[in-house]
Amino acid sequence: MTKKKKRHLHPSPSVANTSSSKRSRQDAFLNSERNNNTAINLMSTELDDKDAKQARLDASDLSSSRRELPVYQYKHNILQAIHQNDVLLVMAETGSGKSTQIPSYLMEDGRIFPKQQQQQQQQQPPSRPQHNRQHAQCIAVTQPRRVAAMTVAQRVAKEQGCIVGTTIGYRVRFDDCSHPKKTRVVYLTDGMLLREAMIDPLLSKYALVVLDEAHERSLQTDILFGVVKRAMKARATVSKTDTALVQHTASNNNTTKNTAAAAAATTSSEGKFSRDERLQQLLREKSHHFRLPPLKVIVMSATLDVSTFQTFFSNDSVATIQIPGRLFPVQHVYTSEPQEDYIDAALATALQIHFETTPPNDHDDNENGDHGDILIFLPGQDEIEVLCQLLKRHLQQHDQQNENNNDTTMPPPHNQLQQQRQPHYMRDIVQNVKGMGTTLTTEKGVASIINGVMICVLYAALPPEAQLLAFQPKPKGCRRKIILATNIAETSVTLDGIRYVIDTGKHKTRSYSTTTGMESLTVEPVSQAQAAQRSGRAGRVQAGICFRLYTEEAFDSLQAVTVPEISRVNLAHVILILKGMGIHDPTQFEYLTRPNTRSIQRACQLLYALKALSDELELTDHGKKMALLPVDPVYAHVILQSPNYGCTKEMLTVVAMLSAENVLFRPGGGGGGIDIDQNSKSSSLAQKAAQAHRRFASYEGDLPTLLSIYNAWRREAHYSAGVGSKQYSGSGGSASTTAKEGKVPHGQWCSHNFINGRALTRAYNVRQQLSGICSKSVDMGGLGIDVNTSCEEEDDSDQGRMDFLKCACAGLFLQSATRLSTSAAAADKKGNSGRLNAVGTSSNSTRGRYKTKFGGQEASIHPTSTLFGRNPAPKCVVYTELLVTKKTYLRTVTQIREEWLVEVAPDFFQ
Repeated sequence: MTKKKKRHLHPSPSVANTSSSKRSRQDAFLNSERNNNTAINLMSTELDDKDAKQARLDASDLSSSRRELPVYQYKHNILQAIHQNDVLLVMAETGSGKSTQIPSYLMEDGRIFPKQQQQQQQQQPPSRPQHNRQHAQCIAVTQPRRVAAMTVAQRVAKEQGCIVGTTIGYRVRFDDCSHPKKTRVVYLTDGMLLREAMIDPLLSKYALVVLDEAHERSLQTDILFGVVKRAMKARATVSKTDTALVQHTASNNNTTKNTAAAAAATTSSEGKFSRDERLQQLLREKSHHFRLPPLKVIVMSATLDVSTFQTFFSNDSVATIQIPGRLFPVQHVYTSEPQEDYIDAALATALQIHFETTPPNDHDDNENGDHGDILIFLPGQDEIEVLCQLLKRHLQQHDQQNENNNDTTMPPPHNQLQQQRQPHYMRDIVQNVKGMGTTLTTEKGVASIINGVMICVLYAALPPEAQLLAFQPKPKGCRRKIILATNIAETSVTLDGIRYVIDTGKHKTRSYSTTTGMESLTVEPVSQAQAAQRSGRAGRVQAGICFRLYTEEAFDSLQAVTVPEISRVNLAHVILILKGMGIHDPTQFEYLTRPNTRSIQRACQLLYALKALSDELELTDHGKKMALLPVDPVYAHVILQSPNYGCTKEMLTVVAMLSAENVLFRPGGGGGGIDIDQNSKSSSLAQKAAQAHRRFASYEGDLPTLLSIYNAWRREAHYSAGVGSKQYSGSGGSASTTAKEGKVPHGQWCSHNFINGRALTRAYNVRQQLSGICSKSVDMGGLGIDVNTSCEEEDDSDQGRMDFLKCACAGLFLQSATRLSTSAAAADKKGNSGRLNAVGTSSNSTRGRYKTKFGGQEASIHPTSTLFGRNPAPKCVVYTELLVTKKTYLRTVTQIREEWLVEVAPDFFQ
């Protein structure tokens, strides 16, 4: 313990005398605990006079509300605990202010940042490089989701009296709103910090890492715990017993720049230390070389399993603080019996709340009324869009009925109208629109106001600007807001005005079978911890009610905490990241929850098949390139195969489109059950959508179809990219050009062609990022690939199409399947041995059954595929996902020739 106390010595209050204004400003900042307005005063020089004045006013207005938060009573205890210990576990209930206030307290205190003394830098030996960038001058706060990182950063910046991107910033995919030198607190997603750790395993930029919402136990969060602990060990004070090995390692590797390469180069014959131990010593020597201070860690959550984290940090000094939440009571209401259809139950509950808590003739506009907003938790995007359509239809029809009732002299009472016609009215609507896909809206049309009710949606696939609409105040004349959200709204976000929470008790979860290699996406019950987080949304700003659409007995039977994602998903991407960080043996990595050994072995087998690992399980050059691409290893392999077939441009587009969800808008869902007489409008819309999609459909399958959609969009529509995509370079066209003659606006093109505009914009951003990584030179950390190589430019269009399909086969050979020889599917013995570029499909067809090459699973083509119902069904296909619901489906299917498998992967198909 004595050694650990030496690590916690605070920097001396006295600093080197200097006449520079920059130094004096830093001294003022480090002593800002004496003056809470120092941060505001410093930032005023960075803003113009008008913005600085407004920032000070906003911060002054919020200062009293900050002191009223429960966490404020524990400010001194938190500061003292983090300075005396390596790790601080904070159990803070929902609404306590932990996510916004604790990082601010530490920044204002200033002692967490080491003082950069210029004399030390001047006394460095000439052999050591001069370090221009500052180390350990920032606090990283991780969030599990993008929207949480952005909204919390904006709130903290407002409290600190600055604009986002200066003292307070955030960093999410496609959007870096931070400054390399000025930012002191940065909110970022788990994945962003994990990617940063691949380049800088010491996390040298940060003095403190705050791991927020740790209870969610996402895959990236669990891996990040191990990465952070690794950095903590390396930045700890070097003990005397380690000094000899550190010096020996340094002398042998003083000319090696890459840490992982140095570990491999110094594999000693001593046999006393493993390669991973030697790598840890190299990191420690590097930390000593840069004079990095010990790395502090704070773990925060509302429902923290303390014992798990105490065991994980058992070798470090750990303190624990428990903070109560805001004192707004939340009443829990359960159903008397189980609900078979949670969408129907959510619809009925939302309408009941709205009609019974809103006076019939209420048109009050002042302060938007005080009836309370409604937040509904649903499993996924599809369910959200279904319920959104249902709510719109009900509110519209209710408004029309009210207008008709106003013409009568004696209208019946409001509650009597509900009792007489609402059940039948509701039941018919549910049956008619069940299964509808994404709503057809423009970029800014993700919120609708109907009969004084604003309906907003909130899920991960939405672009940032669309997600933020749910957080905006209600416009004038709007009496209530109804927000339909996934578990993205469970944590770290404050939706002002929420009084009623409707919890369906469901969420979507992925699980992976190590036996069959199948990954399934299913709707499962939430845990008790998740249910508690959801109900807490109703008690953040006022007393509320949580309607749980399940019985109290069902709640008692739920799991206490969520099963860690690392225990139920494919670990191939994780192993690739760990290998890219120089870790030789992934089984010895310090996981927060150690995954099944079989899962690690299965992931290594997959990477070996993709030639990312050698026979000795070393990361190959191909694997190192795969690790640079922020996509699934299979998709990274597809991109790296594309130069061999001359279709890099096309494959970048396809992989980007695969990252988007629900590209095609299909009214009515296509699942049947539509009554044409009662729902002729929806049926007509579905026919128009099918006709519009027909011009994009490819006879070869879904990958060429996605390529056709994107190319037509770029060719025919004008789109100006948002802020997020400006930071990435590469092909794909200029985002700032004006609309050319013959092009239509982005939203209009998407509406006309029944295409989800939000999916296309996401695909555009992903493609820009991937293109930038591929086109960057190897010396600059890129791949050095010509991203403009295209098979469409070949003189022989048929050959270009063949090259594209063969590349898809080479990338997805592990996800291939052959048609079963059933009596229905064997009508045509030729299969797909003929022309691949035929046109037209048959309406009367067999859907076909397939058997996967690896795993031997039987599956059918998903109904949303362009190959669904094709006659004859393709003999051999590749797919991107094996989806298990009530049946097993192949998703995103593309036909290939079976003999190509032997050509592209002879080791597996000889």
